[in-house]
Amino acid sequence: MKEISLDVKKKYQAEGIPEKIYVETMTDLDVWAQVYKNEHGVLGIKEYKWVEKSLDLKVFKLGRLQFEPVKDNQVEEFLHVRGILDEVIILNTHIQSGEPLDFDLCQQSYETAVEFFKARGNGGEKVIFVCDSWLLNPKLATLLSANNNIVKFQQQYKIISKDLSKRQAEERLFQKVEDNPKLYKATTSLQMKVRDCLIKGERLGNYKGVNTKFL
Repeated sequence: MKEISLDVKKKYQAEGIPEKIYVETMTDLDVWAQVYKNEHGVLGIKEYKWVEKSLDLKVFKLGRLQFEPVKDNQVEEFLHVRGILDEVIILNTHIQSGEPLDFDLCQQSYETAVEFFKARGNGGEKVIFVCDSWLLNPKLATLLSANNNIVKFQQQYKIISKDLSKRQAEERLFQKVEDNPKLYKATTSLQMKVRDCLIKGERLGNYKGVNTKFL
């Protein structure tokens, strides 16, 4: 693992990327290694395809959030319908686990990402953020207080699609997926409320939205 990190560091240095960004981005290896250890009792990484993106300089952690330049037909259609025909940088937004989703820190991440990817020559002077996550499910706004960081985070996104078949919420909240939601161990208020929804037969799924603040 250490040798891999050093090889990646050389790539960062070659492209003039600050060491702070390298250090922040590489924390994802530790996060997924710990997830594996929690499941299997030993260190390892199962999400290797995702981790490879950080190693290949395709995903960067810039403060609280991670960003990945992407091509996205749904987002492009969203832009074209609104008459935005200029080249726009589309940044897929990822939320690393293990830290509070602090609203102010997220705003700093967005601003850093705009400057970082413009400087990298990813094309266009405008930036749109896209996020595909269970955290964008509007149902959460009815389960949490209006001042909750999750609610404030999702309020910045306009929903463009949803996939109720996905079970990311269960994976993130309970670290596993059960056929019978009554088996989930719930200790936090959110876990209890989500488990109740699942027991009632509701599906949380994933919602996909766009943040247009920097267009």
